[in-house]
Amino acid sequence: MDIRKTPIICYGDSNTYGYDPRSYLGDRYPRQVRWTGILKEQHRLNLINCGMPGREIPRFQYEMQQALNPMASLQPPFFLWIMLGSNDLLNSREPSADTAAGRMEEFLRFLIQQDLFRAGKLKILLISPPRMEPGAWTNGPVCRESGRLGGCLKETVRQLCLSESLSPAQLSFADAGSWQLPLVFDGVHLSEEGHLAFAEHMSAFLASSPQIFSGN
Repeated sequence: MDIRKTPIICYGDSNTYGYDPRSYLGDRYPRQVRWTGILKEQHRLNLINCGMPGREIPRFQYEMQQALNPMASLQPPFFLWIMLGSNDLLNSREPSADTAAGRMEEFLRFLIQQDLFRAGKLKILLISPPRMEPGAWTNGPVCRESGRLGGCLKETVRQLCLSESLSPAQLSFADAGSWQLPLVFDGVHLSEEGHLAFAEHMSAFLASSPQIFSGN
């Protein structure tokens, strides 16, 4: 699978969508500002932005199945980049990185059972969300668990690869939670500078992990 020729489906929340919290109407940053648009332009990637504000980690079968919908009109193989977990913390009375990681494990187990994955035509990259900071939308417990989420998700991927004998070419992990990305006033969403920094970190990650994206 050549990353420059293969559709990359970015399945995430508002930080993938490119939500601009400065707008009262739910607008998004221009395409050239979003990290997805920057990567697409710089690396000529066939990158498809499937971000949706408010999205949590799928918990029910129909939600998990919906994650495959963008592939229905495309020809395999595919890359699936997943960046979720922030809303699971924000929307919980008792935010827990462990609970969010458990939900992600169930979602990943669903995906690796799909025929596309078993046939080697679907490869998955899990990206931990940007670490949240004190702001208008956050509180102490949310920020604390957001700081733990990257480590929990990394361990989830490690354990899943061990138990299912998966290689990094099949299921890999990028810890965006450790990238110290600039956020806006709400403590949740990437600023314009944050989107640029995210794209730069992703470029470095891609360059340092050629075996993942070539499939070799």
